[in-house]
Formats: sequence, C-alpha cells, structure tokens
Amino acid sequence: SQSNSLQLDNDDLKQIDADDLEEMDLKWQMAMLTMRARRFLQRTRRNLRANGTTSIGFNMSKVECYNCHKRGHFARKCRSPRDTRNKDTQRRTVPVETTIAIALVSQCDGVGSYD
Repeated sequence: SQSNSLQLDNDDLKQIDADDLEEMDLKWQMAMLTMRARRFLQRTRRNLRANGTTSIGFNMSKVECYNCHKRGHFARKCRSPRDTRNKDTQRRTVPVETTIAIALVSQCDGVGSYD
C-alpha cells in the first residue's frame, strides 16, 4: 500500500527551483536556530542580544593554548617555541583494509507493511 505522507524522489527535486529549495532550507535552519536559542536561554538564563554594536565572542581567559598549554591565547598566537613532540604521531599513516559492504534497505509505510 502507498503511504499518504509526502515523499519526494530525485525527479521531483529536479523540478523544484533552486532558489525555492534554498529558501525552504534557510527557513528550516532559522527554525532550528530559534529552538536552540530558546533551549539555551532556558538552560542558562543568559539573554542573547546581538545587534550591530554588540560583538559576539567568548572569554579568552578560559582558552587554553594547544602549544604551551597556558590560558589566554590560541596556539597560532603563541610566542613559545612550537611543541613538535607530537607532530609525527598526528601525521602517521595507518593502512586500512577496505571491503565492499552491501546493505539491505527496507521502507515501512507506517501501517506495518514493508517494501
């Protein structure tokens, strides 16, 4: 049996104007951002005010440098000599065995019937 829910396949998406798709995507992202902001406000009781004169940032005194491990600056601004001890371990290549995976895909119409 066919589901009553709206389902779009690739041919349907090709017929929708790219600007319309982008507009729908932006509206969805704005809705998600609004929900995140509300949850943040409820959890922290901080007010998010961002207008033209407000700079958005964070407390640099809580930032820890990955080079010297001191607080107050990022590693790219660090004046200490570069810490090269871990440089080799980060760029090590590890051989990976690749296998072909085949997946069985099943679709449920919500009434108990699977295609």
